[in-house]
Amino acid sequence: MIADILNRFQITMLKKGPAQGVLKLIGGATFAQLLMVLASPVLSRLYSPTEMGIYSVLSAILAVVSIIASFRYELAIPLPKADDEASTVAVLSSCVVMATAFFTTVTVALWGRPIAFLLGIPAYAHYLWFIPIGVAIIGLYQVASYWAIRAKGFSVIAKTQCVQIIARLIVQLAGAAFGPITLLIGFITGQGLGSYKLIRNTAIKGGFTTRGVTRREIISTAKRYAKFPLYSTWSALFNTSGMQLPPMLFSALFSPAIAGIYSLTHRVIALPVSLVGHAIAQVFLAHAPQAHREGRLGDLVAGIQGKLALVAMPFVFFMVLLGPRLFGFVFGEEWARAGVFAQWMAPWIYFFFVTSPISHITTVLEKQAQGMALEALLVIVRVITLIAGTKLGSVEYTVALFSIGSAGCRIVFLAWMCRVIRASLWDVVVSPNLRALAYTVICLMPLFLLQVLGGADSGLLWPALMLSGLATAAMLVKTVGKGLLF
Repeated sequence: MIADILNRFQITMLKKGPAQGVLKLIGGATFAQLLMVLASPVLSRLYSPTEMGIYSVLSAILAVVSIIASFRYELAIPLPKADDEASTVAVLSSCVVMATAFFTTVTVALWGRPIAFLLGIPAYAHYLWFIPIGVAIIGLYQVASYWAIRAKGFSVIAKTQCVQIIARLIVQLAGAAFGPITLLIGFITGQGLGSYKLIRNTAIKGGFTTRGVTRREIISTAKRYAKFPLYSTWSALFNTSGMQLPPMLFSALFSPAIAGIYSLTHRVIALPVSLVGHAIAQVFLAHAPQAHREGRLGDLVAGIQGKLALVAMPFVFFMVLLGPRLFGFVFGEEWARAGVFAQWMAPWIYFFFVTSPISHITTVLEKQAQGMALEALLVIVRVITLIAGTKLGSVEYTVALFSIGSAGCRIVFLAWMCRVIRASLWDVVVSPNLRALAYTVICLMPLFLLQVLGGADSGLLWPALMLSGLATAAMLVKTVGKGLLF
């Protein structure tokens, strides 16, 4: 039911048409991640920060390897007109996935213990044997997903995403006594059920066949779509690494517990923002090409920037003012430090939110190479800031440097975007943010006054929070009611 409500809300932002299929996917993903966020307070009381950290490291490795498991050949599955040719692409993708899983197995066999030692989890080196299994399952799921997209099985994909999360949570909640391995097994189990459901309900029924698929055709298809492994693989690798490297580096440079605290913080404050941003990005992508042709792309970007800033700015200040209290109350006192992380990460999450929906501008302007370079810059900056932070001997300073570096890269993207679309940096970026800041200060005035007067620990906190929340909600309703693009 929640997924249906989300779909209806999103559909009001776009006219009826093919985009509704995309919105079904977004609705399923939103509902699935909502379940995960709602389950986080329970999981945080069943698993310690160290256990969460071990899982975050293993799942980060799995995410980085699996995103390139098929060398991105699966992206080509919807392109051919004939099902026979598309089937060849799917077979090629599946073969590459299994080859990647095989080489991952060899890597774990030869260097599993040194890798676990470098990541700060030497006692859990045997857990790495689950990585090749996960790569095979997730890789095949990605292939089946793109075949489902080709067959327009959007509803099946949305339902599959919900099945994945439900199965994952059942295993993780029921098997908490077995430690962090249950978290990983739950994740792989959910992905496995998703693969089975898609292959059974959509891929097989959508015209897929292996008849007539020969080795020569597979090799010919690999050459024809060679741009996907040559370009899309690197772009996806940089993008995913930028998101997944922090848990691995926090574990290696500090401890698994710090990685666990960071991962919980990121999941709680970044995933919802990412999902909303992804939904808006689809709408932006639907309108941006025409706006570019008509010479009004700058106006479109300026409009969406202003409204995204109004949505995100109050969230940043809520985190900065109340982060430790909120995390300690919701997830338990053991996780109060995550609220401190959230305070430092809030500016980065803000710039991530206001830039991610318009990141498709590299596609609209056919500037994919520059987009890949910006993703590479983000990865490099994050690695440098994390390593530099260890020299200071403080986890909080490391998180702060990481956040500042990440936010700085997003600001660089905004400046580059304004240059290529020939728009004023003041009109597109500075002015909308200043306006959002002014509205936020007005809405959160009760909380600001309470902080200045030193009454944050008094009984006045909840009334002030309620007044500020109501004012913010009224502003957001007015903003969303006008539409996020027009």
